[in-house]
Order: sequence, then structure tokens, then C-alpha cells
Amino acid sequence: PTERNQMRDFVVADLGLDGGKKTVTVFNHCVSDALGVNVENFEDLAAWFEAVADFAVQQPEVNWLFLDHPTQFAYDDTDFFGSVASRHLEREHMHFYPSLHIPKNALWSVTDYGVTLRGSVAGELPAYGIPVLQAGYSPWSLCDVSIQAHTQAEFWTLLGDAVDRLSRGSTPAPELDADRARTWMWFYRKATDITTPLVPPWSHEPGNDLLQQLTATFDQHSLDS
Repeated sequence: PTERNQMRDFVVADLGLDGGKKTVTVFNHCVSDALGVNVENFEDLAAWFEAVADFAVQQPEVNWLFLDHPTQFAYDDTDFFGSVASRHLEREHMHFYPSLHIPKNALWSVTDYGVTLRGSVAGELPAYGIPVLQAGYSPWSLCDVSIQAHTQAEFWTLLGDAVDRLSRGSTPAPELDADRARTWMWFYRKATDITTPLVPPWSHEPGNDLLQQLTATFDQHSLDS
């Protein structure tokens, strides 16, 4: 906690946030990725992000830090993130930044509450004791790692309650099990990546290279053997 607070003072000043307020960080998604194939409480990823930005307009009691997805450039040529940011330039409590411009330890230090639809950050931030609210289903939704909203109405209620608690300096959510979150992240990122004679390590990416190796390997094995 001491190191986090020391880093926080620097990051708040660097990003132009109000040091007297708590910070809600909203994580954008690759807005054209995997549309219509996930369980979500909003029409799509873009609609969710725009709705949260509109909600934040009326909640100046906290800092709002909106981040784009680090690989958004590969999924969107329309500058969706920039277009949303341009509509809120005059809101002093709302800040839009490229996520690749903020180091992870800086982000962890300044974030008091995370918001995502179904991003992996919902498993990552809780490993550091930072609560995350998600508005869609993810592989860890049943692991009691993040705060799960099952409907739009529940999402807005939970988010509004979190903002109210943060503005009063109280805990924005029941204490989460950081050890459980760390165990999940280890399982999700490491334990299931098992190299075998048939499956090469994921470090052989990019995807086409990995696929070529798999194809060549399976071509040499009979399915009947």
C-alpha cells in the first residue's frame, strides 16, 4: 500500500487527475471483435462504452479514466475511441488515454475501481485487490473474482453505488479474494498452456506460424495410431 500511494501521487499529477478524488478506470474493448458471440448486457461493445461515458458525465465526484484497448488499431479504422473522447473534452473529471501510454504499475496505483464489459482486466485487477465491475459473461464469471452484473439495470445500480461509496471515501465493494484472483490468473495464463509433441508453445506465434506448425505436425500423425 505504501508503494502504491507513492506511485499514485506521481501518476495523478502526470495524468492531470484530481488528487482529492478516487478514480474509476473504464477499459474499452476491441469494438469489432467477436460480435454477437458472447453473453453481454448491452447491444455491443461500442454501445456499452458510449453508455458508460454518458453516465460518467453526471458523476463528477470521481475521476473517470477511459482507456482504449492496446490492440484496437488492428480492429478499428474509424477511430471510435477518439470520437467518444472528442465529445467529452470539456469534462474536467473525464480523461481519455491510450492504454499503451500508461505503464501497468502506474495504472494499478491510480485505479480504485475498474469497469469492463468482459475484459481480462476483470481477473487481473482483483489480483491486486482492486475491485472490477463487469457487464458481460467471461470465463471467470463464476469464480467470485469480479463483481458480476447480470442485467443492464443491475450494472447501473452497482456502478452508481460504487461511485457514491468512492466519493465518500468508503470501500466501493465487498472485499474480494485476491488469492483466488491470482490463482485464476495463473491457471488462465500459464497452467493451461501445456506444450506437447503435437502442440507447440504459444510463444511460436504469430498465429499463422503456430497454425503452420500444428498442420505440419498433424500431417505426420495418423488419427488411427
